[in-house]
Amino acid sequence: MSADKEMEVAEKSQVDTNIHQELRSGNWFVPATDVYETAEEVILVMDMPGVCFDCAHVSIVDDELVVTGHVTHGEDEDDYVLYREYDVGHYHRHFGLPPTIDRTRIEASMADGVLTVVMPKVEQARPRRIAVKVAG
Repeated sequence: MSADKEMEVAEKSQVDTNIHQELRSGNWFVPATDVYETAEEVILVMDMPGVCFDCAHVSIVDDELVVTGHVTHGEDEDDYVLYREYDVGHYHRHFGLPPTIDRTRIEASMADGVLTVVMPKVEQARPRRIAVKVAG
């Protein structure tokens, strides 16, 4: 079974999400995410515009990959915003990690508001070629 199929996106129901968001202050966003799989790894690409790399956090909690980020405007307290379309707030998303992912080798990078998380597979989960020998 592929890691894509094994990877359970641990999204809460809309009711749970609304309750969860009401308990925290500020706006919360679920970043759009693409998931790719190769023979060696699973790659998450998340759109998190406005989040600098210092404000992006990736962690493993139990068997879940947790991604958070924060967007702020650099305004002074004396500034008065006349009109704003650009939302300020937090990103949050989590994914179930299948046992085929090597948790010790996960890496993340951020460029141009896109967070990329590379999750290598454990050696046993990678396809490999077995040489056929001549019997005799």
